[in-house]
Amino acid sequence: TNTGSILSFAVKAGTTGGGATITAISVDNGLSSSTTTLAVGSINALAITAQPTVSQGQQDVVVRMSVKNIGSATITDLSGSLLFSVGGANRNSQYNVTADPANLTSIAGNTTVTLAYFVDVNSAPAGEAVAINGSVTGKVNGTPVTDPDADTPDTWSVQTAAALTIQAVSTTPTTVSRG
Repeated sequence: TNTGSILSFAVKAGTTGGGATITAISVDNGLSSSTTTLAVGSINALAITAQPTVSQGQQDVVVRMSVKNIGSATITDLSGSLLFSVGGANRNSQYNVTADPANLTSIAGNTTVTLAYFVDVNSAPAGEAVAINGSVTGKVNGTPVTDPDADTPDTWSVQTAAALTIQAVSTTPTTVSRG
């Protein structure tokens, strides 16, 4: 039709993924055109999950990333990393991230796993809403595969660490006997 058409085809990308660039040009002397790129991958960082609020100086905050092998071959050498940002500005230096030693290092075909990370909140300024994203890499039959961004990132707010002081101690009775 003049207003829209549907095009359907298969992209054969193999077990490691691949892509196709599609260009459509109108029949009226090429006055209208559009180009899009389809990427077909083997690995997908699905979502990041974190608690909504952290405090300056807090340690071992658990952040999880769900990862799916969308191909049929096993992905080996699986590893991921977390990315922290505020308004697009990199904030990775304000956090220490340690991968959970129990994280799996391979994913069977068409399977989803969850990777866990322990995060120490160092010098993050209070009041910031921090975006948390993730990337994941692995290998399919020795060929590197990657997903640089999670489909669903998360955020947390950084609050000032609690500062408690003991003002006074009083007891009743004022004396206590031993024994």
